[in-house]
Amino acid sequence: SRDMIAQAQHRLSAHDRVRWFISDLKRFDPPVSYPLIVSSSSMHWISPIEEGFKRIYDLLEAGGDVVVALMLNGTLGELRATRLRVAGHKPPLGRLPLAREVMHALEGAGLRVVTNWQERDRKHYVSAEAFLRTIHEQGLTGGAVSSSKCPLTRGELQRLTAEYEAHYNNDGSGVFASYEILYLKATKPTP
Repeated sequence: SRDMIAQAQHRLSAHDRVRWFISDLKRFDPPVSYPLIVSSSSMHWISPIEEGFKRIYDLLEAGGDVVVALMLNGTLGELRATRLRVAGHKPPLGRLPLAREVMHALEGAGLRVVTNWQERDRKHYVSAEAFLRTIHEQGLTGGAVSSSKCPLTRGELQRLTAEYEAHYNNDGSGVFASYEILYLKATKPTP
């Protein structure tokens, strides 16, 4: 996203060798191939994910590596469950991938998995409202994973916030949210 690139440019402004591109991975067509591609918290947004890994395969040099961290189904499960309790008639249109789907997509793209592991991370927020604001600012509230055919009303959002506070509190010190993360390294085989 433009906002994420702007933040990265600011943080890395002292590094004049970095080149920045804003592009959909499936349409990105650089003049070179890469020895290393790193992706953090973005591959899970590509649908179908197989197309994303096929494109990475095409962008890698033979023997090149891809290192990925991505969110799996179950991430923000507390929020999804709360949303379904509050507005079950407005379910999200999609879901995040399962680990086996990611591995299948990698192998189907021709990449060889070198290592992978999963981790569950629990983050704490001062309130449900702060949590919702944070994930919205990070861009986690868009796309098929969190959108439905009809947006939540103001009243439904208020009920969602209150329900979240009631069910997922940290003994009076805010709320928590869970993230299911898959880390992996894969390589493009040499001919």
